[in-house]
Amino acid sequence: KNAKGAGSFRDNANNIFNFVATKTDIFQLASGTFTSRKSSLTGGDTDYFTFTQFGQYVIASNGVDAPQYYLMGTSTNFANLSSIASAGTVPVFRVSGVVRDFFVTGNHTNNTNRIQWSGINDITTWLSGTKQSDQQDLPGSGGEIVAITSGEYGYVFRQNQIIRMDYVGGATVFRLSVISPNRGAVYGKTVAQDNRR
Repeated sequence: KNAKGAGSFRDNANNIFNFVATKTDIFQLASGTFTSRKSSLTGGDTDYFTFTQFGQYVIASNGVDAPQYYLMGTSTNFANLSSIASAGTVPVFRVSGVVRDFFVTGNHTNNTNRIQWSGINDITTWLSGTKQSDQQDLPGSGGEIVAITSGEYGYVFRQNQIIRMDYVGGATVFRLSVISPNRGAVYGKTVAQDNRR
């Protein structure tokens, strides 16, 4: 089977968790053996998985199936992220990142220029106005969102635009600044992050 995304993550106890996804399954690689941790997925040939670590959670999404979570040190299999949501609706998204203490998603089903973020330091909260969770539709002709970088501030890459996310708190939460109005990334897998660069 062809791989459609992979990630390697470290928990607080320094244990390593390696995952790889195909169109139909998410596998864990441990001691040289691949074990399915989620099956019956329905992505197509061009639907790739994004794996993002948020605290002890690994979040996986392909933009087609419900986003999945795996709690390192506790979970045996991936489960729908919506099953632990306490407020609001978890979006179906293609790309994600962690900006400050927020899990940020982008390129949603039926809205490819939308970003939405969780509550502050809370992967279970998705209701706008609760714990600073909110969403924003990015204006202009920048095209769909193809990548989101992680860190103290984030960069949202659209096909023809790059936007910087700076946390300001209050009712605004994030200040969004277009730093490249005519250049972005045609394909998200071409974006590579090296520390803050």
